[in-house]
Amino acid sequence: MFNNDADSSKNGGSKIARSIHAYLYGSEGAPSAVDENGDSQADTDENGYTIYNYGDYAIPLEYVSGTITYDIAVLRAKTSDVLAVNENAKAVTLAVNENAKAVTLAGEYHVGETAIAIGNPEGTGLSVTQGIISTESEYITLSIDDTARSYRSIRIDTALYSGNSGGGLFNKNGELIGITNAGNQTDQNINYAVPLEIVTGVADSVIRYASDGNDATNGVYRLMLGVTVTTQNSKYVYDAASGYGNISEEVVVSTVNDGSIADQMGLAAGDILTAVVLNGTTYGLNRSFEIENLSLTVRANDIVQFVYTRGGENLTTDGYTVPFSALTQID
Repeated sequence: MFNNDADSSKNGGSKIARSIHAYLYGSEGAPSAVDENGDSQADTDENGYTIYNYGDYAIPLEYVSGTITYDIAVLRAKTSDVLAVNENAKAVTLAVNENAKAVTLAGEYHVGETAIAIGNPEGTGLSVTQGIISTESEYITLSIDDTARSYRSIRIDTALYSGNSGGGLFNKNGELIGITNAGNQTDQNINYAVPLEIVTGVADSVIRYASDGNDATNGVYRLMLGVTVTTQNSKYVYDAASGYGNISEEVVVSTVNDGSIADQMGLAAGDILTAVVLNGTTYGLNRSFEIENLSLTVRANDIVQFVYTRGGENLTTDGYTVPFSALTQID
């Protein structure tokens, strides 16, 4: 969908594909170059781009928005176009007995849990591979647009191939736990997916600002707190009831930028952050990345608080009402 070799001057200043199409399982197809005059040369448009016939099964998609920073985009299809290909895919009703319904999100995921990838490996049609979650959180470096960025990822041993990227990663119950996006080209079956919390935070932001009636707002917004954190006392904690365990660590404030939101809330270096309270709901902090996860869900007029310990005393900041100006648009 994004091609760094694209000529953005001929594409409205964007390197996003001008034409995006999808195919349903059971109705797969592939585009073919148009050659109307039969000279064995593909026809091209006024910009020199090849003209394609996408076939009767192709469903046109609209690129709503997305972010390279998190490697997630939101695409939209018309229900009528989906039903024109498969009248049984009644996504509008979301009934359990239909062939298509809204995705179910997993409440959590753990190392050792089944990880099932659905995608289009090597462009040969939709297929499924299965493995397990190897690491619930790992930072990898990807260069999507000739810019190296660090991405928090789920590591899996589920087989992925070129064409799998952008497909769903599911647990054994068919619940979404991530979106596959990368693989290790040196070592076999060390592959990666964007974690569910980032997927939902980005997608919810895109959908919200695409439907708010304000053309000035678009894409992904995140609350920047102006604080850096480090971790200490990291350990693995096993839960016998679930049969899984998780890493738990103390999240410690390292620095606070002068005048930042964190500064206005009274946080200081050395504070141990134990929870975030968002609109009255408390979210415990057991990993440092959970702050960023939550920051993607914050919207204008939300009220944010931190629960923390300082000198052995448990404290809670005053509520901070977020103005839209405090939200940063993410590329």
